[in-house]
Amino acid sequence: MRIFLIFLAGFGLWACKSAPKETPAPSVLDHVVLTPVRAEAVIVKLSGDEFSRRDWQESIETNLTDALEAVFSRAGTTVERAAAQDFDTLLTRAEVVLPQALRGGEIPLAGGIDHWSLGATPYREQTVLVVTHSSSKATTGHQLAEIGLGLAFANPLIPGQGENKTYAALIEGGSGDLIWVEEHTGGDARSPEGAQKIANSILERVEANGP
Repeated sequence: MRIFLIFLAGFGLWACKSAPKETPAPSVLDHVVLTPVRAEAVIVKLSGDEFSRRDWQESIETNLTDALEAVFSRAGTTVERAAAQDFDTLLTRAEVVLPQALRGGEIPLAGGIDHWSLGATPYREQTVLVVTHSSSKATTGHQLAEIGLGLAFANPLIPGQGENKTYAALIEGGSGDLIWVEEHTGGDARSPEGAQKIANSILERVEANGP
């Protein structure tokens, strides 16, 4: 009897070790192709005219791209950085499509695309992370003018410091169709620290509300 029980125990242990383990379903975040961030940065002067700040734009694009790669990599995602020339047309379309998609506006028609898509990419088997950023800053003169107008009409105003918006989207590499899109308001990506905060927020939103 004892021999029989020992045999059963040994057989059960062997069966447990031999049982195939369930393979977790692949996630779109297992491997992500990161496009270069496309940014627009302007300064608003007292006259209301906007002037491009190329130096800010370059800092934002570099800081955000680096921060996104670091943040997603730490979360366990294999991040593959894409070449800028592969996505120039796509990023131009993204600047128009992503805000429209979030607001439920009309689909911008271009290049024969008639649905929420940024167009096919060279990375047909991968998920692609696309990020655009727009930044506007008001000059001191513009802010003082806003305060003066508020006092003149007995309606004190907090002067506008400008606006920062970051749009992030995951798309299917083969079709360019939108899988997930989100907007982040605020932050200052001109500094690496500010870009890091925006990248953390994007990752948190992907994990909470993404596919």
